[in-house]
Amino acid sequence: MKKLFMLLTVVFIFILSSCSTNQETKKKESVLDNYNVMNNHSEVRVKDFIYRIVSEKQEYANDEKVKIYLELEYVGNEEQVTIYHAESPFYFNLKEKTRNYDIVYGMNQPLVKTTIVKGRPLREEYKVGSGGYSGDDPKEYVDFMKKIMDTKRLPYGYYILNGKTDFYVETVKNGKNVQIEYNISSPIDFKVNEKTK
Repeated sequence: MKKLFMLLTVVFIFILSSCSTNQETKKKESVLDNYNVMNNHSEVRVKDFIYRIVSEKQEYANDEKVKIYLELEYVGNEEQVTIYHAESPFYFNLKEKTRNYDIVYGMNQPLVKTTIVKGRPLREEYKVGSGGYSGDDPKEYVDFMKKIMDTKRLPYGYYILNGKTDFYVETVKNGKNVQIEYNISSPIDFKVNEKTK
């Protein structure tokens, strides 16, 4: 009789925990239903450069790797051009809207030069897991960031990525060396669902 009672207790606890997990998943999904993905790719041309930002999907499952990249393509008259920038010419400024959390993207600021060959875009992928927090941040935010840093995955949510490229090129005008600065940005959005694949 005791064994039967124990077995029924375990089964009851399992059913109860399954129900609460399903309810939490449905609640998270209903929050995401309030957001519509408008644009998972964008392309902007400024003078001799085309800037692209692309998320390979509009929606990802929570156990899936988010695949996003930024590209810079030179389309001017020369065979190649040298650009000057920080550690990277690309910035990934990510915001999770359901929680209103910013996922900080830090970068070293040395002066680096990169040569871009016409017709061969310079590309960089977003690496999930970057970011940080301080001791003054709320516990929920710290837990959120720790989860990203530990799992290298984004938790469920609706994300807006304000991608940006920031660089300059040197040219000669009227016999003088001049720097032409470029600061191009464009947003995309995507969702990470609670469901697994």
